[in-house]
Amino acid sequence: MCRRAACATPVATPHGQFEITKHAPILTGTRGGERAYLYEDVVQYKCDSGYRLAAPHEGAPPHTGLLLCLATSQWDQAAPVCEPVPCGLAPPRKFGYVSNGESTKTFVFGEVARYSCDVGYEWTGEASEEELACSATG
Repeated sequence: MCRRAACATPVATPHGQFEITKHAPILTGTRGGERAYLYEDVVQYKCDSGYRLAAPHEGAPPHTGLLLCLATSQWDQAAPVCEPVPCGLAPPRKFGYVSNGESTKTFVFGEVARYSCDVGYEWTGEASEEELACSATG
């Protein structure tokens, strides 16, 4: 009896998850009590809020998030990586500066830019500095 070639369970990626989006037309199921990923199955990776699929290497477009199980029992490409969404440079403040990074630092999701005042200036109100958080949407 012939059966479809099986691929290993896809690799977990930090800050993301995967699900099967296309099952092989026949003989999809389990082997040894675990879900079998079979020839022609497709899995799709998605990143958590605040993260996005990264490019596989510099200069390449972002990963599609789709992996195909090949007849050789291998996935057609490596699992993607989820990277924090970039927010860019912290906006400048008149008579102030970013005190926890260089003016050319790109902040990403989860990071906070902290501002201090130039010599001779002080924050108005109760705070001694201002904070600006990079949100999940950038």
